[in-house]
Amino acid sequence: EKNPRTQDRHIPKGIIKPIQAWIIAGISLLIYFFAAWDISDFCLKLSPIPITLFAVYPFLKRFTKWTHVFLGLIWALVPIAGFLAMKSSWEGAGSAFMLALFSIFWLAGFDIIYAVGDEKFDRASGVHSLPAAWGREKALKFAAYMHLIAFLVLVILYGVWFQGPVTVMLLFFIGVLLLLEHQFVQYVDFAFFYMNVLISFLVLGMVSAGIKGV
Repeated sequence: EKNPRTQDRHIPKGIIKPIQAWIIAGISLLIYFFAAWDISDFCLKLSPIPITLFAVYPFLKRFTKWTHVFLGLIWALVPIAGFLAMKSSWEGAGSAFMLALFSIFWLAGFDIIYAVGDEKFDRASGVHSLPAAWGREKALKFAAYMHLIAFLVLVILYGVWFQGPVTVMLLFFIGVLLLLEHQFVQYVDFAFFYMNVLISFLVLGMVSAGIKGV
């Protein structure tokens, strides 16, 4: 509630009281574990891992500027979890791990862009982030390198596992949007939200087309 950018969110504004938030979180957690159990015992055994990492993440901002990369690691669990929900086995998970690697660099890059908006607040309040530690220019340059690596990972994913003209066309547009995202970094909300929503749908389309070989 001290950060001007987040003062209008539901809990700081009082729309949702802390006890209500805990109740919602508790019910969601029960549904999550039930869903994991319903899929397979294998998924149930692994289900505490994402929850633990998500619980640890907010506290890391008090200790390290590399929280963006850690959040990317958490996000990388999504394609792996999707694969395991379908297979309940690690066999043939190579493409899922490549998509997870893309997720790390992609999310770390755009989370740095988002953190630029909190640079002054983070520095004044002792919250750790790359923009607060390095300054806007150096942090954004690092974010650009993260997105370059993310795109190269998708190129490898296409070259090894996927094929087809539609897939390569979507790969091209993903690259264009990643580039454009860094042309609009002065508009943090636009670059962070809108550009990455489009990228996420294009990545989904690329994976779907690549699996079908179109």
